[in-house]
Amino acid sequence: MQLSEVRGARVVWAVAIAAVAAALSAGAADPSAPPSAEAQAIVGRLKRDLTAGIAIGHGEPMRRLRELGEERHAVPTLVWFLAPANGEGLRASAAAECLHDLGPGASAAAPALLAAIKNNDRFDRDKFAKALVAVAPPPDLVIPPALEFLASPDPDLRTRGAALLGSAGPAAAKAALPRLSALAADKTITDSRDRTNVVRALAQIAWPDCRDLFVRLIAGADGDPVGADAAISALEQMGPAAAPIAADLAAHIVRSDVARTLGAIGPDARAAVPALVKALGDPATASNAAEALAGIGLPDEATAAAAIPALARLAAGTDAFAAYGATGALAKVGRPLPPAVAALRAALGHAYMPARREAALGLGALKAATPEVVAALTDRLADPEEQIRAAAATALAEFGDAARPALARLRERAKTDTDPAARVAAAEALWRVGNEADLAAPLLAAAVSDNDGPEWPAAHALGRIKSARPDVVAALIKGFASRSDHTQTYVAQALAEIGPDARAALPALRAALTGTYEEPKPEAARAIYRIVGQRAAGGAANDDLARARRALAETLALRGSLFIDSYRRRAAEVLVELAPTDPAAAALIKPLSTDSDPAIRAIAAKAAAAK
Repeated sequence: MQLSEVRGARVVWAVAIAAVAAALSAGAADPSAPPSAEAQAIVGRLKRDLTAGIAIGHGEPMRRLRELGEERHAVPTLVWFLAPANGEGLRASAAAECLHDLGPGASAAAPALLAAIKNNDRFDRDKFAKALVAVAPPPDLVIPPALEFLASPDPDLRTRGAALLGSAGPAAAKAALPRLSALAADKTITDSRDRTNVVRALAQIAWPDCRDLFVRLIAGADGDPVGADAAISALEQMGPAAAPIAADLAAHIVRSDVARTLGAIGPDARAAVPALVKALGDPATASNAAEALAGIGLPDEATAAAAIPALARLAAGTDAFAAYGATGALAKVGRPLPPAVAALRAALGHAYMPARREAALGLGALKAATPEVVAALTDRLADPEEQIRAAAATALAEFGDAARPALARLRERAKTDTDPAARVAAAEALWRVGNEADLAAPLLAAAVSDNDGPEWPAAHALGRIKSARPDVVAALIKGFASRSDHTQTYVAQALAEIGPDARAALPALRAALTGTYEEPKPEAARAIYRIVGQRAAGGAANDDLARARRALAETLALRGSLFIDSYRRRAAEVLVELAPTDPAAAALIKPLSTDSDPAIRAIAAKAAAAK
């Protein structure tokens, strides 16, 4: 680094530190109020750990500062470690993660985070940018430096600026629209992720002013494949928030991958359904439209009636992908309308296996339990394709008692089918159709404990059966030896449903609370509560409840990927379930109202409203 660059960086940091000090003073009800003894101890330990290079294990202390309402006392220490001269490598990253965990109560750190984004490399910028969004600074603080980033010769810094503007919302639109539009159309930005950040920000702050640009990008009008991928990815990342945008575009560019995006959004994109139904009539767009409708569904009987004739033609046609999309869409008509049932029944004989599978599953989803359909699905239990046999059994299970004529064939498949997934589907159908739990449960248990094929679907089915047979509980305990986190999760769920009769599983559940996999831990905690009883008093039972609560708190303290976000949300949901009868669990919910994840804040708000 040149001397002039060093001096420039020092000036940037001097300005940032001054801004942080001013924000701390302005944001405090009493700027002179000292920290509590507990907060002082937390901040002191944090400073010692970061100085020593200990970059993990800070989530729970930050949660406690939020609970105390004393986040501001950690900000000066964390900002100090963000500076390049003080917090090289892991220290600066760890400081950013701590600020992320502190959330809006650390908004005074925003100037320093902005400086860190500007003065660090691409890898670290991700953490600094995520922390900046989490502390929720006011838009007027974010917009000027974000616009400055947009003018940088550094392409990564430009995309960081775009992402920050997206978080600033409509307030950023007027100033940022020209520059963002130019970047979105810039073919020299060949990194799809960078272009996606720009295009997503544009959609977030400037729709519908940027509509024409989106149409050009998605339709590939400018010969820009990276731009087309970026526009599609941006809408997919926005999720339900993209529904009005994708629906608006559907009528104009259904020939493109926007159909896939609409389907991924699901029912929230229902405004696009009329345009998609119309597109079914055009051979050039019919397959894309059917695929989108399979994800969205058909919201009412009149719309379904208008779509079914075209979907039936596609389901019977020779275009494999169109038939696949059409059978999926027919399954979403919501009720067993005779034309839809007839089309799906006919599609059971389609040459394309995935279309046959969707037809079978669709008949089950519609609960089209006519004698003719039951007979047709029973015949498919002998299909040479194992996926079709499994789908037929799954569909028959949906019919309940109406599928009793299929019981003999289901027993045969459950005992002798060469495919583990087909055996599991047939065994569950035996229970749901004929209430033959004594036959179904051991067959499902064998699939879990012997690591034979689909362990987690078998465990999931056992949770619904709720069989307390000792051999079933023993098989579920063996399921914790699985190398699949999904299997362990469903095993824990099944034990929770069995309840006190699964007491033999407590040692395995205790081990799962501290095991390698994070996904099963919230379910293991819930199972322990269901087994020992939430109102348990004294001894080992109270110890088990304390372990379960501690595991939930530790899951909530995690930070990282989208997967971890989902585990944290499940832990919050479990706490909400336990709170009405456990004051200690209820106490863990209160700090969630200021969590950095909006989904967790929503869970906490819903729990508070239900009191």
